[in-house]
Amino acid sequence: MQAERLNSEFFARHSVDVARELLGMYLMTAFGGGIISETEAYRQQDDPACHAFGGRRTARNETMFAAPGQLYVYRIHQVFCLNLTTEAKDLGCAVLIRAIEPTDGIDYMRINRPVADLRQLTNGPGKLCQAMGINLSWDGQALGEALWVEDRGLRLTDADITITGRIGISRGQELPWRFLKKVSVKK
Repeated sequence: MQAERLNSEFFARHSVDVARELLGMYLMTAFGGGIISETEAYRQQDDPACHAFGGRRTARNETMFAAPGQLYVYRIHQVFCLNLTTEAKDLGCAVLIRAIEPTDGIDYMRINRPVADLRQLTNGPGKLCQAMGINLSWDGQALGEALWVEDRGLRLTDADITITGRIGISRGQELPWRFLKKVSVKK
């Protein structure tokens, strides 16, 4: 199958569905990328951990209210996190890209994040952003030339996916909105 870039229609759906279906897709830049292997969904309507919970708009989270398929990048604990907006414009929803399995441009990513163990290169939201060179200047951009998501035909079944509560948050951990691809890259 030829790679097909996902468009905004893919992201204009329930955040939990988008988070699950992003597993196995490729997160790409001109310099490289890899298979999305871990995601978490966030929704303003029913999620106390969401930056936009209850419709709360701030300068920091304004991009969450953009049309589906926008990059929402924020800083926490001196690292950046990449989210892709979902559902509908003016509804603060997004999917956090927690990890990828690097497949393309690994040498470039190792310049940004010099680690020998490939499993440690992009296995967390801050590590992923560091390796791919994503920072606050990317916030608010639409998926397109700088960063895009490709469907290369890798289809994961329920047996290929682990679903858990989210991590690294103080509220809403019990929601089963974290999705992990079971098979990871080798060292």
